Amino acid sequence: MAMNQYFCLNSAALQRAKPFQIIVHNNNMAIKIDITLGSRLRLLANKFIVCVSMPLLYYNQAMIKLMSIDYGEKRVGIASTDESGTFALPRVVLPNTPDLLDKVMELKNIYKAEKIILGDSKNLDGKPNPISEKINQFKEALEASGVEVVLHPEVFTTMEAKQIQGQTDMTDASAASLILKSYIDSN
Repeated sequence: MAMNQYFCLNSAALQRAKPFQIIVHNNNMAIKIDITLGSRLRLLANKFIVCVSMPLLYYNQAMIKLMSIDYGEKRVGIASTDESGTFALPRVVLPNTPDLLDKVMELKNIYKAEKIILGDSKNLDGKPNPISEKINQFKEALEASGVEVVLHPEVFTTMEAKQIQGQTDMTDASAASLILKSYIDSN
């Protein structure tokens, strides 16, 4: 169940949002309006203080930029949020080579990510699987580089990405975007 989160946003942020209800405060009077986005909002935002109520489902709480990783023995998928910190986008697939950490740190800077969400692969019974140890080692290496890392459960995201789009060169990046979407939706 999505809870409502209240934001005070400028008109540019409002234009990126989903349809919602706004409460307009003017001369000690509050007017509740159901609205879809468009030019009317820009006029309202210029004339009134606009407080926005929208489902938490569409925004990560602090609207910070996030990056996610689908870590595999051969390939590593990378995804990040858009500029608003709202939508998960597949970005790139990297080979899992000794210079992986450096490449991930470079991408973190390019995408201006404040936090990395790392897919936590487990067996269906919740017990560690063969890649879990390598994921934890990579998490520790990221943290030693000063990165805030959150492990987020992921099961069959690569398979789910293949079902959605078929096998492509970007399948692992799409799996990373599914991990990121799951993280955003659950927070």
